[in-house]
Amino acid sequence: MLASWDISAMYPSLKIEYIVREVDTLLVESIGQKPSGAIRDAAKRLRKIVMPLLIFMLQHQFVYVRDEGVGVVEKKNLYWQKDGTGIGSSASGPIADIMVLVGGQIVLKKLGREGYNLKMYKRYIDDIFAIVEGGAGKGQEAEKRIERGLNQLDAGGSVKVEGKAIVTNRTKKMGEDEKRIEFLDIDTVLGWGGVGATMSTEIYRKEAAADLYIQASSAHPESLKIGMIKGDVIRYISLCSQEKGFDKAWNRFAKALRERGYTAKQLEKARGGLDYGSRPSLIKKRLDKAAAKETEKNRCPGVPYKPVCGSTNGGKIAKIGIWC
Repeated sequence: MLASWDISAMYPSLKIEYIVREVDTLLVESIGQKPSGAIRDAAKRLRKIVMPLLIFMLQHQFVYVRDEGVGVVEKKNLYWQKDGTGIGSSASGPIADIMVLVGGQIVLKKLGREGYNLKMYKRYIDDIFAIVEGGAGKGQEAEKRIERGLNQLDAGGSVKVEGKAIVTNRTKKMGEDEKRIEFLDIDTVLGWGGVGATMSTEIYRKEAAADLYIQASSAHPESLKIGMIKGDVIRYISLCSQEKGFDKAWNRFAKALRERGYTAKQLEKARGGLDYGSRPSLIKKRLDKAAAKETEKNRCPGVPYKPVCGSTNGGKIAKIGIWC
């Protein structure tokens, strides 16, 4: 069973009381995980700072709207947002991201204790995707339990989840067709091969997608246009698990670009020899880049240290490095 859920109107639906409770729960859990002593004391001080600031911020959200009426003096309107988190606020994204964290973990642990084989569970802000393996009816029941559990996280209705699921048997039944379900920009397909059920990924495009890319006649630099095309080609190669999925995405993309005035020469230049055979090297490059980014994120720049291999001179550090 593959299932995806969408948390509808997440930012405006979050109740202040729910936000405060969930953030405080995470901070308290963090304190409990710290070893006693200075580290735990620091975590307690952090909670004393973060919680009052969070409450103040949530209770003082103001939206400034400028009214430029024709022939009248400009009006400056300030609106007080009494609930939810402001769309556009730098704090809203992180807040929304952790709002389903504590409750979601509880739902999943309960599911595991009840014998459901959850193979994968991924969430990006308000979009959720899961894979469940089991006998007849087990997958559908798991999808309902997850949705019901998430909808019950807050009695005030902060989290409103709607989902859908697709289920397939290990062997194809008469008249049964392949099934699809989307998550973010990926379309996951359940079908059958020579040895049984198969799963593949393709590029997902909404039915209303109009393919309105930058016009070839635009004043944008040529390098930007070429880069835009190349970036999507790399994305198609990386995300499509089969070549036919890549061909389908590229043919649609190329057709839309030609209708926007791009020439075959520009498309060829943008691809730069990239084809589906480049997939292993492209994926490795993306993974290496992600690993390097993670290392950089955990690095504390500017903090001097004495390297293990560094020599000393009269007790002074002979070499200055960076913690990493």
